Amino acid sequence: MGTIVAIGGGEIGLGETFEIDRAIVEMAGKGKVRPRHLFIPTASGEPETYIDTVRDVYEGRLGCDCEVLRLKGGGDNDSAIRRKILDADIIYVGGGNTRMMLAEWKSRGIDALLREAHGRGAILSGLSAGAVCWFKRAVSDSNSFVGGEEWDYCHVDCLGFLPGSLTPHYGVRKVEDRFWRFMRTTTGKTLAIDNNCALVIEGDRFRVLRTRPDANAYVITGRHGELVEEELKDRGEAGRFH
Repeated sequence: MGTIVAIGGGEIGLGETFEIDRAIVEMAGKGKVRPRHLFIPTASGEPETYIDTVRDVYEGRLGCDCEVLRLKGGGDNDSAIRRKILDADIIYVGGGNTRMMLAEWKSRGIDALLREAHGRGAILSGLSAGAVCWFKRAVSDSNSFVGGEEWDYCHVDCLGFLPGSLTPHYGVRKVEDRFWRFMRTTTGKTLAIDNNCALVIEGDRFRVLRTRPDANAYVITGRHGELVEEELKDRGEAGRFH
């Protein structure tokens, strides 16, 4: 089984996740001169500026051979989708609307192909929506993409390659009243990752990567209508956060 790298957030174009991105390439690069990198920007609607930014980092600065999976309009056909996913050494999923992204993937069989790629040893990675999608469930802001200021957080069922629930952008979200109102109604543990921070999950072990010293990962747990926050150590057993 491959490694999963879940990045809590950060602007890739500003270099905020660069050391994490470099680590991803190093994980995939053993014995490979130019790892094959596949960017999947479904969640953001496939904007060319985002695609160019990711290519600049992973191809221009980190030496990968980069491809993009396109589903909009005259996007990739089924055979191209299969080839791109199963040929990739690194699959990187961008941020955006998690619920919409997963619906698109499941309608095209991409969820099954990603599971096959994981079984073959590909590194599955991504930021925000691209981090939460690998878990069983996400605490998601998908409602914010469909109208109005009076949206609320929701749970979205994800791919389930990893057990448990994840919320990204934790340092930003934790100051929002609407986030805390929602989380107080949530039972069980939720994994939470700050911007500039990533969790690397390899089998039953995890480790934390940071590009800023105050960026961390946490387990937050609802108890009696309140939330208890526990910072994760830099390394440990993945079973503790689900």
